[in-house]
Amino acid sequence: MSRCQCLSVTFVFLPSIVLLNTIGWTMVLFSAQVKSAYIYGNDAISIPSVAKFFPQIQSDLSRVKWGHGVNSRGQLFQSLQGNDMMIEADVSMGTITGREGKFLPIMAHPPFKTSDLSLEEFLDIALSSRSPKGIKLDFKEMEAVEVSLMIIKSRANKIRVPLWINGDIIQGPVNATTKPLDARRFLNLTKRYFPDAVLSVGWTTRYGPDISSWPLQIINEGSYTMDHMIQLRDALKAAQIRQPVTFPIRAGLSTTPESQRSILWLLEQVRTVLATSL
Repeated sequence: MSRCQCLSVTFVFLPSIVLLNTIGWTMVLFSAQVKSAYIYGNDAISIPSVAKFFPQIQSDLSRVKWGHGVNSRGQLFQSLQGNDMMIEADVSMGTITGREGKFLPIMAHPPFKTSDLSLEEFLDIALSSRSPKGIKLDFKEMEAVEVSLMIIKSRANKIRVPLWINGDIIQGPVNATTKPLDARRFLNLTKRYFPDAVLSVGWTTRYGPDISSWPLQIINEGSYTMDHMIQLRDALKAAQIRQPVTFPIRAGLSTTPESQRSILWLLEQVRTVLATSL
């Protein structure tokens, strides 16, 4: 019996490449068909793939409707009652409005440090909804990762929906100044707590209005380079990742020949790494 008295069992999956178009982003999902389960006590708990959970999309993941930045109670209830299929929300450390003082995982995107919704509340509301939605949690700071994964793990027997865990772990284009998460720690923690969740990992980016400069600059050119891809490939390889992986790619930076060559190279590299583990 492994950590938390939870044994993870992962069966063979069929690698495939699917493009998911979202607002400003293209997510390259490497492995879409996954058969996996947790054995928690005497109960087997499956985390379904997006394609399996939403059969109406007929395995075309570009048809998935996303709710983005669902970081407040109002936004969460609106998403749960609406047509969204996957809910994306940001996790940071901060305080709950009206309950200032105690730092805990909250739903907020930097630079905000307060919210009316904690991670615990977000999960309890979303997982008990009569209209279940898939969940993607985007971690914005390393301090929030392990404590949040422990909170999610404590609700493992309630997870019957797709679960994606996201983090920007490599510094990316265009000379991005946002500090990435610690790649080794993030990957190892994710693998330990949820070895069959979809792992969404990518690069920090600098694109659009740059409010840190004056006069204001609009960054609208740049590429993902081979060096960006090599760093991410090496991080996945070093952590011995064997679970489904998706790469969030900023659409505005993905159309150059350099970006396309680099992304295709990464996909072939990851295909080779994963194939050796089957």
